[in-house]
Amino acid sequence: CAGTVGEFIDVKPHPDILGTVAGDNTLLIVPSSVKKTLEVLRYLKHILIEGR
Repeated sequence: CAGTVGEFIDVKPHPDILGTVAGDNTLLIVPSSVKKTLEVLRYLKHILIEGR
């Protein structure tokens, strides 16, 4: 499941996400900087929870 979410994030690129690494049930999302973490979190909420 984590791999599917990681692939979804990778095909909808955001300039503040450097990349993702997925295991069977774990997903690491790497922001471009610590200062961009909240912006990345908002983006992920927007595309994954709100479905936009």
